[in-house]
Amino acid sequence: MSWLTSLFKRKIQTEEDRKDYIEYSELPNYINNFVQPKEKELDELFKQLEEKISELDNALTQLKTAKITEMNPKIVNVILDNRNSYIKHTKIFMETIKLPEELSFSKTKQFCYEFEQNLKDFTEKSTKSFHVAKNLIGDELENVAKKIRELEDYIKEIKLFLHEENADKIIEIRKQTEELFNTVQIKKNYQVEIDSLKQQFAQLEFSQSKMLEEIGEISKTEEFEKLNNLKEENQSLQDRIEKLKSDALALFLPLDKSLRKFNKLSPEEIIQDYINNPLKALKQDKDFKIFNILKQIEAALIDDQLDIKEEKKDKTLESIKDISEETLKNLLSEYTSLINEQQSIKEKLSINKIEETLIVLNEKLNSMTSKKNSLQNEINELEKKKPMNIEDISQNLTKKIKDITEKEVVIQTKDI
Repeated sequence: MSWLTSLFKRKIQTEEDRKDYIEYSELPNYINNFVQPKEKELDELFKQLEEKISELDNALTQLKTAKITEMNPKIVNVILDNRNSYIKHTKIFMETIKLPEELSFSKTKQFCYEFEQNLKDFTEKSTKSFHVAKNLIGDELENVAKKIRELEDYIKEIKLFLHEENADKIIEIRKQTEELFNTVQIKKNYQVEIDSLKQQFAQLEFSQSKMLEEIGEISKTEEFEKLNNLKEENQSLQDRIEKLKSDALALFLPLDKSLRKFNKLSPEEIIQDYINNPLKALKQDKDFKIFNILKQIEAALIDDQLDIKEEKKDKTLESIKDISEETLKNLLSEYTSLINEQQSIKEKLSINKIEETLIVLNEKLNSMTSKKNSLQNEINELEKKKPMNIEDISQNLTKKIKDITEKEVVIQTKDI
């Protein structure tokens, strides 16, 4: 079986030898190598075309000087007018025959198309003049028409040459090559922008890491430890203050309905304060007016002036008895002490520069994070816009080149 394996290997090697591996940037040169020899033949074709145009011009000169044997002046004038009209249209037509400066398949194809369109236009405009003038000017006029037909036939020969040389496929190959180059350039432009944004992103990450290191160093300092201790003390005091507020609220809550009804009967504004925030109201109630108010509520309840149900009234009266002067003064004393102590800690916090430094650093960190998110969104959007069809275009080109050259071409675009 070794001979079979050897044969198979040779077959694979032969197929690989038939492949041309080229960088995409060398593609135009590769195409020109098999196209330019074909396009060089256009030079000879157009030289012969120039000769035929020159022959037409000579024929037109002969037509201008052609003699008319008719004696009737009216008929002569009609013939001359139509001859001049035909000559004029022929000259206009000849002026449209502009040979391409670049002898390529695409330019030649465009030239042939324009020639046929201009010939059609010439025929429509000159036919009447031709047939009228032909009555007395036969040979010279027919010779011009013959030269125009020869031009038309020669253009057909050029078109046949284009067809036999696969001009349309070659034009398409060049068009797709240009598309490939444009697509690659667009992708590169996007990549340059993406790389720039990624560099900005990396710079922000580096700056953030430095700031985090700075914050880490600050957190090791004695000042930072003092700051944390002050914050903890402040939070502990705040928790105790909230507990006192809750206790004061619970103390006055059973009186809420009675307080609201009595508030409508009394001019004392502080009653509303006790309804809203008992502890805060107690701090503002320097003369302890609340005791007199509670006595008045008690009397009003007993005299049924507040329209409170009996069961609720009894509970309210019991709650009033629970609110002793000692209880309120103890609440106020503890609350005042906590507020003063908290104020002292807040003053210490206000002069601690570590807190201010950390706030500034954290604001910068947050700002950088926001910028990073924005940059990442931009990068994602550009990645979506970046062309992804380069491989498809190159594979399509490979097939078209093989149709013409029977050569397998591998266009290398992976590193783009």
